[in-house]
Amino acid sequence: MTTFSTKAVSGIVLFLAGLLCISFLIIGAMDVEAMLGIALLLSGIFHLAGAADDKDAPDFLCGMLISLVFIAFGLLLLADPFGGIELLATILFVFFISNAFFILGAALYQRELHERWTWTLFGGMLFFAMAILTFFGLSGSDPWTIGVMTGIAILGYSMSLLVTTGVVSSEEAMKPRKKQQS
Repeated sequence: MTTFSTKAVSGIVLFLAGLLCISFLIIGAMDVEAMLGIALLLSGIFHLAGAADDKDAPDFLCGMLISLVFIAFGLLLLADPFGGIELLATILFVFFISNAFFILGAALYQRELHERWTWTLFGGMLFFAMAILTFFGLSGSDPWTIGVMTGIAILGYSMSLLVTTGVVSSEEAMKPRKKQQS
């Protein structure tokens, strides 16, 4: 039961961090980079706690890698919060694309575990979409748009954590999938 509550707390913290990222549009440009760094760092720490508490999960490695990516990119943004919009966009592109691959990998592992694995797939696809938008420069030159994009990606992933842990779904949906006879 400890694993469930730790992952649930991790999902809630990620959800709040996503909302925080979206609210950055009222904060000045220099503050956005520092606040994104803080949000990613805290999200990574809580996600690491959730992943470390579930060592027997088949997607344990993916969870650990996702946590480390959040922490590393949070620290990168905090190390140079005034690096400019180009540095921010580059850092976030790598953050989005690496998380997309790790989350999509976790979704493939979860496919055999429960019916709600598609929520994790959805979270990974959101990160992938944000990576594409950032890569092609569609994130704009304003830091607040990048904050909103980061918030949307984190909100999507946090919802996948909350749904797959059963916090926002019914017990019936969380029953293990039956293996098909071939």
